[in-house]
Amino acid sequence: PVGVVAFAGLAAAGFFCGWFEMNYEKLERNIIEVMEKQLAKLGFDGNAVYLFYPLSSVASLLGMSSETEAILEVLNGFCAHVQQRLGDVSISLRDGRIVFEIPPKGGLYVKEHLREDCFIVRLIHLVAGHHAQICDVLNLFRAYDENVHIEKMQPGEEFDYLVYFESGEPDAFYYCLKEDMGHVTYHRFTKNDYEGFGF
Repeated sequence: PVGVVAFAGLAAAGFFCGWFEMNYEKLERNIIEVMEKQLAKLGFDGNAVYLFYPLSSVASLLGMSSETEAILEVLNGFCAHVQQRLGDVSISLRDGRIVFEIPPKGGLYVKEHLREDCFIVRLIHLVAGHHAQICDVLNLFRAYDENVHIEKMQPGEEFDYLVYFESGEPDAFYYCLKEDMGHVTYHRFTKNDYEGFGF
């Protein structure tokens, strides 16, 4: 019946709308967390911010396949989703990477919502002191959530520890820690990117 078909169409439309909203929020959170790290390190200079993402990373955050045209089409909706908070975000494709141009409004929004007790701010300050040891960094993780995955790597690996918050809070990144000459450095990746590297 026509009424049933129409209802099914509306239900499907509602499902996909909710699905896109959820995945838009994942991408927005990732972008804001990357900007928070930059702000904590470099401060806010009032200029636009350019973020370069591998196509596969954007596809993973959106829950899509890595088809360029499809991703770019979906990202048009993403720009509308974040406009109120991050301003008029521009998106382009360069050398197989998605480039997000975040206007100064977006940088100001992130700056105004970035707290000094934010995990990434404290982590950056801790490792910048050049006196932090691995135990200090691990204790910082535990201060935010006792359910922290801490995995000591085998000798000869590229890093010493894999650490992440099992709950995904305060962030869902995988942190690769390395101690060299008494100084701790780290790199962080999304879960899918980390697994894709095949460490």
